[in-house]
Amino acid sequence: MVDAVDPLLEPLIDMLRGQIARGKSLDAAVAELGVHFSGPQRLSLDAAVAQIRARIDRIERLKHPSSLRHAGRVAWYPGPQNTDTYWPALERYLRGEKHWDEDVIGSLDESSSKVVSSLDFPGNSRFSTRGLVLGYVQSGKTANFTAVISKAADVGFRVFLILSGLTNSLRRQTQERLDRELVALNPRRWQTWTNANSDIGDYPFNVDAMLSSEHAHLAVVKKNGPRLRRLLRMLRSADRTLLEQCPVLVIDDECDQASVNATGDPDRLSRINQLLRDMLGALPRVAYVGYTATPYANVLIDPAWEDDLYPRDFIISLPRPARYFGAERLFGRDLLDADPVPPEDSGLDMIRLIEPQEVEKLRPPSRDQQHTFTLEITPSLASAIRYYWLATAAKAVRGLAHEHSCMLIHTTVYAQCHLNASPVIARYVDDLAQAIDRRDPQLLRELEQLWNEEQLRVPPSLLGRDPVSFAELAPHLAGSRDKPEVSVENSVSDKRLDFSRPGRRYIVIGGNVLARGLTIDGLVVSFFLRTASQYDTLMQMGRWFGYRDKYEDLPRIWMTAEMADYFRDMATVEAEIRYDIDVYEREKISPREFAVRIRRHPELAITAPGKMAQAVDCKISYAGQHIQTRKFHANDEDWLARNWSAADRLLTRIADQRKLDVREGSVVYEGVPFGEITRFLSEYTAHEAHQQFSGSRLNEYIARQNEAEPGSLACWNVAVIGSADGELSDHTLGTLGRVPTVRRSRLSTDAVADIKALMSRADAVVDMPAEEVPSNADWAEIKRARARHFRPGRALLLLYPINRESRPARSTGDRVALGAKRDVMGVAIVFPDTDRPAVTSYVRAPNIGSFEEAEYIEEKLPDDVGA
Repeated sequence: MVDAVDPLLEPLIDMLRGQIARGKSLDAAVAELGVHFSGPQRLSLDAAVAQIRARIDRIERLKHPSSLRHAGRVAWYPGPQNTDTYWPALERYLRGEKHWDEDVIGSLDESSSKVVSSLDFPGNSRFSTRGLVLGYVQSGKTANFTAVISKAADVGFRVFLILSGLTNSLRRQTQERLDRELVALNPRRWQTWTNANSDIGDYPFNVDAMLSSEHAHLAVVKKNGPRLRRLLRMLRSADRTLLEQCPVLVIDDECDQASVNATGDPDRLSRINQLLRDMLGALPRVAYVGYTATPYANVLIDPAWEDDLYPRDFIISLPRPARYFGAERLFGRDLLDADPVPPEDSGLDMIRLIEPQEVEKLRPPSRDQQHTFTLEITPSLASAIRYYWLATAAKAVRGLAHEHSCMLIHTTVYAQCHLNASPVIARYVDDLAQAIDRRDPQLLRELEQLWNEEQLRVPPSLLGRDPVSFAELAPHLAGSRDKPEVSVENSVSDKRLDFSRPGRRYIVIGGNVLARGLTIDGLVVSFFLRTASQYDTLMQMGRWFGYRDKYEDLPRIWMTAEMADYFRDMATVEAEIRYDIDVYEREKISPREFAVRIRRHPELAITAPGKMAQAVDCKISYAGQHIQTRKFHANDEDWLARNWSAADRLLTRIADQRKLDVREGSVVYEGVPFGEITRFLSEYTAHEAHQQFSGSRLNEYIARQNEAEPGSLACWNVAVIGSADGELSDHTLGTLGRVPTVRRSRLSTDAVADIKALMSRADAVVDMPAEEVPSNADWAEIKRARARHFRPGRALLLLYPINRESRPARSTGDRVALGAKRDVMGVAIVFPDTDRPAVTSYVRAPNIGSFEEAEYIEEKLPDDVGA
């Protein structure tokens, strides 16, 4: 991001940047230097200043990453220079040693510059910044804060305190990486207070002597009570004058873990939260930046407590890297009222299901049996291990034999169960290796069949890779000499994963130590049977998220259908938070005004109850929304019949309303009294996942809206959406008789029948003249068109008779026939916008300014739902 400039200006720009790094503002530096310049020299100085201001402005206007910032913050960071010390060294390392692509380095450069520009100016005599950086699980957050540290060091920050997880293994992993990517690149410029084997306080040193030097200082500290108390004592014992001369940057990695007060009582703080507050209070010039992929607890902190960790100064959402495999990529997500979900985000067919009858053989039924339970090699576990063997061989065919290749088995939290499982897995691995040694024909046939099936389900060409035939990979199947090592990685195991040598092969059995932060290099297969009751815990367990360069088509995940559904829901929650940040950035709303709206889930808590104790209900409205049902109990014939009957009775009651044949297969009833609508909503039961489709909540909104704005929802249109060539329904609908049905196939990995999307944009204007709505209108244009045509606004209820079979129109691997017990009744509603919306409530942080909440947005109208 270093712009090309006139070579004559470069010395002046470097001089000004040097002044900034020594604690002077740009204006102060210009004033000091300007007295020595006159005539053409002054013009050159002014041109150099203009270049720097242009760079500052460019960083401030970067579209990615999205950010929310305190309105009073002054832009000061002009970006890196070639003459800097720390960032250019890191940039050369990434390009030369790690072979990063230029576009990846460019993205890291831009995102880290925006973080640095959001910090307080290090030359200020007093500051205490609070910021939050939102990344993705296993997406490169460490790379980002490493770049931020390097750039902050170049502009005058002196002390860098990295709070790195709760385990020794995670702290060591972070320390080794920062030693490699920061300290080793400029060894004479760094002083380290910790190392890979020693946390803070393990060896004594004189803090004042350290701070008196011109070096940059680095400490990587485990986030636990004794370590943080030692660090706090060291800082409090330091000479105050020296501390005042040292701007400090605190990076809190996984800042939602342990850092947030979890007691639920603002007057009784949890231990880590109290120590972090005390530490930040002891530092006169300090910037605290939390990094996490699961910010739910952090954005629910009460901003009124100035010494707490609410990100009052900035929230930055890092862009999703181009080659990153995250929850959206693997599981798909619901559609939002943002841009349509790209095709690659509909979910890849990489999820394999663990059948319910296997669960009792894979994890202990109760806590009491944790010491005696030993898992069995069930059919799904056998398939997972065999596929891992095949995928590792395929990586070798692609020239990746020197890279690590690992499998994760994570079935329970209990450490003894991991130890008990190890010999069982090891025996199966030995038997498999020996059978490969003797080229057992039955095994080879089974492996070939498995491989061919997997190649069909995820065609390599879909991800830009050439297919690997079984004949090609068979010679690379590991035998007894090079079989994978079975390793237990938990709190009681005495052996750790060692990736110092190339081409390591591990089958890793573990629990909580694998559930957050720790990276398993070359992870290709995950066998996951853990349960979770919270959003943040669930998402952090996804060790399979990350980068899979040159083997993007090979990863597979075995889990229950229920867990796959949860991950899909969490991908939606995550996308909605990021979308809100984008919207509020455009509207220049600060973190003190911004309230992250977090969807509730019928079966999962957002975060620990104590961390939500200060959260409050805030206002939402159905005004201007469109909502739709997409999940159904396809095997519950009674439930399906009741909902069909509810629609049948509605259409019987409104048979005398004016009826329009708007297009072949569909019909619209005009001017339906709202009482008929509320009666139908009381009788229709949506799937419990659709909280926004609660009949009682909807009817409450309709009543309150008619009260707030008399008559605004008094009159409705009702549409029955059919397909011109659709099969006739098995049962009648009112006086329409048997009607043409629509086809909606289901996602193959979901525990319930999830059709992903019900309504199309064309359906949302089915009650309007076609000429009034452009054929390619987006949702915003559709809302405007409806507002112009219907004065006052008119709500639209859409009924979708869905064919019970609904076979997919094309074979994509991620869709199967709906296969319901009987025809299904789907429902959607398009609400008109209004200046006086009635409101309901959802959860957000307390004491968030006076900003009027934006409308609640649930789902995006898709362009094509006829899969």
